[in-house]
Amino acid sequence: MGRYILKRLGISIIVFFGITILAYAITSMMPGTPMDFVVASNPNMSAEQIAALTEQYGLDKPLIVQYFSWLWQMLHGNLGYSYQTSQDVFQLIVAKLGPTLLLTVTSMVIALIIAIPLGILAAVKPKSGFDYISSAFAFIGNSLPGFFFGMILILLVSVKLNWLPMSGMYTMPDNHNFADLIRHLILPAFSLSLQQLGYFMRYMRSSMIETLGQDFIRTAKAKGLSRNSIIIKHALRNSINPIIVNIGAQIPFLIGGSVVIESLFSWPGIGKLLTTSIDARDYPVLMGITIFIAVAVLIGNLLVDIVCSLVDPRIRCVSEGGKKSGK
Repeated sequence: MGRYILKRLGISIIVFFGITILAYAITSMMPGTPMDFVVASNPNMSAEQIAALTEQYGLDKPLIVQYFSWLWQMLHGNLGYSYQTSQDVFQLIVAKLGPTLLLTVTSMVIALIIAIPLGILAAVKPKSGFDYISSAFAFIGNSLPGFFFGMILILLVSVKLNWLPMSGMYTMPDNHNFADLIRHLILPAFSLSLQQLGYFMRYMRSSMIETLGQDFIRTAKAKGLSRNSIIIKHALRNSINPIIVNIGAQIPFLIGGSVVIESLFSWPGIGKLLTTSIDARDYPVLMGITIFIAVAVLIGNLLVDIVCSLVDPRIRCVSEGGKKSGK
């Protein structure tokens, strides 16, 4: 088990450095420079002041020199300072991390709580009316963009019915009330969970149908076990593994979707910070957010691999099989 974890960890480290190279190159190729935003905000700046700031930020150096300078600082725990606000990038991101985690985790929990039971029921009764309706719902969930569903919710629930607030995290910024937080969280969380819900429902259904056709299920039926016992204790345990695997696969899409949802609902998280940093060409903040997202995705996938190897040891055996066979 330890060898398997070290192998997966080594692959994650290599992928992480590859992500930093690609992200830095793509960021530098965006139209405009941070100086354009600075000059637009301070039109009276002289050419000497602009040149001094360019040198201070290191933007006058070749791209590869800028990257390795940033990488060296990052490895020492320094993500730099925002060009836009002069705040420490690490502290700036940490301040926005809580709302994003709250939104993404809540939406994932909502998706799993709804998708797993619906997927099981659809698999137990294939080709029934419920199966067709749930499959259509899953298809719509996969196809409908989260921001479009969010706009529909805002129009119906907030504007027409006036049941829930349409933006922000609290009604009053200086009054952090838990009930008020939940009211503001419902719409963005459901908007973000829609695509995950359809995705997990489809996987749960197909996995359960495959498991229910296995020989050990027929043996359990022949022993006279109850239907609920067969489904919960035997079929579900062997069908849940693909769902666990796909939780890790959905983390990048979940974070990507949160960028749009946070902007739509003015949710004060990393996604909203990312959009404002793109507009300002704030390279340190963009790279800092990229690092946080990359680490979250890689750690999520690593944990999923470990959990899957514990649930199904065959995964670990396949990964280590080549090395063992060569001894």
